[in-house]
Amino acid sequence: MQDEADNRPTLAIALGAAVAIVAAGLMVLLLRRRVTQRDELVPERAWRHLRHQLAGQGLDWTDATTPRVAVEALQRMLAERTGHVLDGPALEALTALARAVETERYAPSWNRVPSGELERWVDQVVDAVRRGLNDRSRRAGAPNAPRTGP
Repeated sequence: MQDEADNRPTLAIALGAAVAIVAAGLMVLLLRRRVTQRDELVPERAWRHLRHQLAGQGLDWTDATTPRVAVEALQRMLAERTGHVLDGPALEALTALARAVETERYAPSWNRVPSGELERWVDQVVDAVRRGLNDRSRRAGAPNAPRTGP
């Protein structure tokens, strides 16, 4: 009887430690999952990322501009600055990203676009814009400085 009483505190400590380890493991899994979900690229976040990068190139539009109109505005700004517009894969990427953002914003349900696809679209547009802005041979008759004023 005395031996059983002596083992109870040890057993309680062992069980408590096991429960604490399991709880800590579950907490780590939940936190990892939350961070992964938060960092996942969705259309709206990809659009903000694209706008931020293009703004660094002097190409910006207001928050009130819809994605579809932003595509047209970007093409107009590029034409004014470089004499050329986006075409091929870069235009397809920009249009697809704008469509995904509109669908996410305005449709009751939307088909999820994979994060990697969104990232690829942003990279294609940014790369094409940078190439166009830096290609002096394509800007023969286009102004070489951003416009000022309205």
